[in-house]
Amino acid sequence: LGAGAHGKLTTPEGILRTRNYAGPDAYLARAAEGAATAEAAFLDCADAAGELALNALRLRDGIDLGRFGERTGLSPEILAEPRRRAEALGLLEPDPQRLAPTARGRSFLDDLVGLFLPG
Repeated sequence: LGAGAHGKLTTPEGILRTRNYAGPDAYLARAAEGAATAEAAFLDCADAAGELALNALRLRDGIDLGRFGERTGLSPEILAEPRRRAEALGLLEPDPQRLAPTARGRSFLDDLVGLFLPG
């Protein structure tokens, strides 16, 4: 809530990202009209996978791939190529059921996460 606030809502249709108007005056004027949200968009497949990587790979235990499907509505197969590259670089544990960073992956987290981001 508030000026410039960003939000995330997971729905059956996918992950919805929102952004409120940034300046307090614009935000208050729009909020009084019931329209404080400046942008709202569903993430596409690549963005959803990248966002999950940003959040899950910073955790020592990573994420169970079954939860990836639950949270994104996507098949874990879309992670196959970045996963292969990350494992080859020693950044990701070679566990077929989980995405979890190695000690090296935690040390080079930006590089690891970058493998899962689009473009």
